[in-house]
Amino acid sequence: MNGCFAAKPANDGNRGQKEADIQVDVTMRDFSRLLIRYAHGPLAARSGRRDIESVCPHEETKPMNDFEQFSYCHISAALANIDTSTIPDIYALSFFIYDNDDDPRYPVLQLGYNTLTHLTECTPSASDAAEAKWNFAFWLQNELKYIGEPDTEGGQLLEELLKARGLWYTDEDEEADFDRCMRIGGDINAYFVDACVRIARALHENGVIEQDFSRPIPIVVHELEYYDEIAVQTRLANPPDLAKEFEDWIASM
Repeated sequence: MNGCFAAKPANDGNRGQKEADIQVDVTMRDFSRLLIRYAHGPLAARSGRRDIESVCPHEETKPMNDFEQFSYCHISAALANIDTSTIPDIYALSFFIYDNDDDPRYPVLQLGYNTLTHLTECTPSASDAAEAKWNFAFWLQNELKYIGEPDTEGGQLLEELLKARGLWYTDEDEEADFDRCMRIGGDINAYFVDACVRIARALHENGVIEQDFSRPIPIVVHELEYYDEIAVQTRLANPPDLAKEFEDWIASM
């Protein structure tokens, strides 16, 4: 997808929320607790031009579990594959989180970015420049990499991790006790969002973002709707104040 189309931001309202602890694996520093809720949506990917090993500083990310380490390395490789002529035009990265086929057992991360050129093209279609800049509906929605898709290596690692933590249920379980399974689904989503926040922080703290883009740029950890928790998790994913413009946009709604 590559167009300027509008999506309405969500109100906080009665949306389900889930509390989860955030820790940055690389630094082991604790963050304040974060409210999370389910994520939804569709979208697909390719990997990078460099060998995974060459862009993956294993020593720095040792505290990560296997799924997070896998994700970190493949995201790093995908970022290294961006056309160098495009780099100066990129102002932010997207960690778009959704459930594959709307099934909470299968959360997926889609990596992408937006450019100042596309922002200029889409601004007339938005309510204002800020919406065009930060609402994913107006972004390129390019597909640099997918992490966690079912029937992939990353998806298998994620499923094994979730099952080992007791965060799983079968279709039969869902038929027998839907509410319990949806609570487990909320816990799965909370873990996945936390993992994406940790990975984003590691990309910043290990110098991957600054090395690839010659400057720090924010990583927006989001879904298709915007509310306070999206601002919080994005703030946690980035160095102090780097995502403030995005946070201010959500606060202005």
